[in-house]
Amino acid sequence: MLLWIKVIRLEWIEEASDFLVKHLSFFFVSISVGLMTIGGLLAKNGVQLAVVLVLSAVIGMAFAGFAAQFLARRKEASQAENVYNDF
Repeated sequence: MLLWIKVIRLEWIEEASDFLVKHLSFFFVSISVGLMTIGGLLAKNGVQLAVVLVLSAVIGMAFAGFAAQFLARRKEASQAENVYNDF
């Protein structure tokens, strides 16, 4: 999304993203092996685990959003105060 609205330029992340895409299958090997070893646990508690994962992701995103808003407002207030002090 940040690329789409041009906050981040493609040139800034192109090399790293090419590396990650090139080696993407390697990153999923350990996850796949881990899932195979805990198959019984997933069969018993899969729904509960999914709910916990979704809730923790939502809480994490909400916290990040509130923190970003707080810091943005603080920066705006600081800039407004600096403009006021310049006069």
